[in-house]
Amino acid sequence: MPPAPARDPLDVLRLTATRLTEAGFAYMWTGPLALNAYGESRVVQEFELVVRMRTTDAEWIAALFSHDFDLDPDSLERAAFEAGTATLVHREGGVRFWCHALPREGYYPHAFDRRSTVIVLGASLSVAAPEDLLLWCILQNNQPRGRGGLDDARALLARVPSVDSRYLEEWAAELQVATDLAAVRRA
Repeated sequence: MPPAPARDPLDVLRLTATRLTEAGFAYMWTGPLALNAYGESRVVQEFELVVRMRTTDAEWIAALFSHDFDLDPDSLERAAFEAGTATLVHREGGVRFWCHALPREGYYPHAFDRRSTVIVLGASLSVAAPEDLLLWCILQNNQPRGRGGLDDARALLARVPSVDSRYLEEWAAELQVATDLAAVRRA
């Protein structure tokens, strides 16, 4: 008898993580889900997923998820080619994933290599390191969908005070968000 379809967001997260891991794709969660890993409770129906993929991998990823997710294979291929974003929506649970293809240069590969595996709501998931999640919050604050990024960064810093300050300062300068980082630290 096949397993029951995933409807609960946590079940959809487990399903997604399991499929990516079993297929050999490196991934990490960032955004509100990763904030949960560091004790900042968030209940959301949209998740930020970063996947290391090449253009040729888009077809494989589409095949992994097409039977229970609405997705556009061409959008996945474009995302992989441009280091952009594609959207996947789970049909049963309505859970939306913003699937970001990992850029090959700059800050993001460094952040990706620093990811760690943690238990979030009973599920083993790969998430962004706290310093990179803090920078992500600051960067998202300047994006159209980036509501509350600085507040999330402040909350994260309060929960995880032992961050690598040197790493944060170097990358904040490189990413041109040093002023925002200083504002987060002053609060």
